[in-house]
Amino acid sequence: MAILKHAQKSLNNALLQYCQTGDVAMARRCLFAGADIGCGDWLNDTPLHIAITYGHKELVDMLVDRSLSLSLSLTDSLSPSLPLSLSLSLLFS
Repeated sequence: MAILKHAQKSLNNALLQYCQTGDVAMARRCLFAGADIGCGDWLNDTPLHIAITYGHKELVDMLVDRSLSLSLSLTDSLSPSLPLSLSLSLLFS
């Protein structure tokens, strides 16, 4: 069981990394392999948060198309809380 949890954590970490670098193909592979689309990094930023932060529009589109839950909330005091629609309009306007 511990091995499976480690494998899941490794997949999730890889997904978060690819969302930061903007590698759509590898992020898609991670999701196909079983990465959790709702996982979070140490700030609880999800793959979608990270893709938006780094301006990777194609990756954002892919994540949204993968039926990602858009009920995002940033509760960390280091991250400002913005509604997703406002964040997207500021990023891609």
